Amino acid sequence: MTRICRFMRLDYLSIKPYLTIAFFAAYAFAMTAMSFSDISGAVGMSVIFSAFFVSYPFAVADKANFNALYCQLAISRKEVVRGRYTFLLATSAVITIASCVTSLVSSFFRQTADATIPNILPELLPAAAIAILFSGIIQAFQLPIYFRLGYEKARMAAIIPLLAIVGFSSFFMISGPNLNTDQILSNITHWVWNNTFMSIAVALFIWLAIMFASYALSLKFYTQRDF
Repeated sequence: MTRICRFMRLDYLSIKPYLTIAFFAAYAFAMTAMSFSDISGAVGMSVIFSAFFVSYPFAVADKANFNALYCQLAISRKEVVRGRYTFLLATSAVITIASCVTSLVSSFFRQTADATIPNILPELLPAAAIAILFSGIIQAFQLPIYFRLGYEKARMAAIIPLLAIVGFSSFFMISGPNLNTDQILSNITHWVWNNTFMSIAVALFIWLAIMFASYALSLKFYTQRDF
């Protein structure tokens, strides 16, 4: 665990010069939060940012030939994969928390009648949890591509999972009336509310299964690469 934490620190130090983008992200979060009447919309922006943020550690590592350096530092490839997954998931959580704080503050600036913490938290906390889980799922599809191809070859292909999800969501929303979307969502919401603990358990099981499968693929692909 200590070695993984050290690798996470290496990842952080490698992209630290590029973290000015975080200030622009914070600004985007603030502007988005101000424009959404639904507070969860601003939180959803963290998912998009997390999906694009995945490429940064790979871009820096490929440019500076850090993969060869990891070998010289006796960092095993398993530790590299585990550290990269942990670092990016932790970063997604931090981004989501930042967007939550921004959303919370902006809701008070809007000065709506229901802009109180007891009224906002029931909406904000589930949205934050879903954003973190959803970010992890998108990254689970992206990371094996980066570990297999490297940044230069994978930077376009890795965006496909995000575009596919956005495209499917847009199609689902546009075709909603024909697909009885409202009724489907109502039935799902009703079942979730009546089976809260089971819903959480099922969601976590699916998320963990996806993440473990993604990790196994990434480790296999990264082990096969020559540096």
